[in-house]
Amino acid sequence: MLAHLFPGDAEVLTALGHASGNTRVRAGIHFSSHVAAGREIADEVDRRAIALARADGSGF
Repeated sequence: MLAHLFPGDAEVLTALGHASGNTRVRAGIHFSSHVAAGREIADEVDRRAIALARADGSGF
């Protein structure tokens, strides 16, 4: 979502998100499969939220 809102910073924001997930794996908090699944869920939530925002007439 942030990468969509701030396209000029998309590369950095995406890298930070990946680094955060990787850190949680290295710390033993999550398995890499959990982080990958979380990324997939987040991507789908982002797509749906953006689609709804575009369709609701708010000018998003």
